[in-house]
Amino acid sequence: MNRSDLLEFFNYDGRDILNRRHRHGLRHSEVGKTAGRIDAKGYRVVTFRQKKYKAHRLVWLYVNGHFPFGEIDHINRNRSDNRIENLRDVNRFTNMRNLSNVGVTKDGNRWKARLGQKYLGNFITYESAMIARKTAEIEHWG
Repeated sequence: MNRSDLLEFFNYDGRDILNRRHRHGLRHSEVGKTAGRIDAKGYRVVTFRQKKYKAHRLVWLYVNGHFPFGEIDHINRNRSDNRIENLRDVNRFTNMRNLSNVGVTKDGNRWKARLGQKYLGNFITYESAMIARKTAEIEHWG
C-alpha cells in the first residue's frame, strides 16, 4: 500500500482509529466503520486488496508519509492503542526492551527475574520482580 491509496480509502481520526472512506470491493467493509479487526496477538489488522497490514504501520504511514524504518513500538504496551503519540519507530532491541514481562517468569509460587543470562533473584510478587528487572535495565542500559 502507498500513502495515496491510504489517504483515498481510509481516514485517520487522530486518536487511534482508521475508518474506511470507500468499500473497495469488500462486502463487509462499511464506509465510516473502523477498519480491520483485532488479531490473536492483540494488534488491529487491516486487509486491503487481499493483503494484511498492521494498523499501527498504516497510522505511521498516514501521519509521516512513509512506513517506519524499523519496528513500531507501542509506548504504553497496548497493542491496539494506535494513537500516533503512542507509536515510535525503533530498532528491534529497543522494541523488545519495552515488552511488559520479558525477563520475569513464574517459578512455582514465586517470580523469577533475569536480565539476559544474569539471574536477579526470586520474588514473592510479580511487581517486586518487575521492579528488580527495571532497575537492572536502568543500571545496565541507562
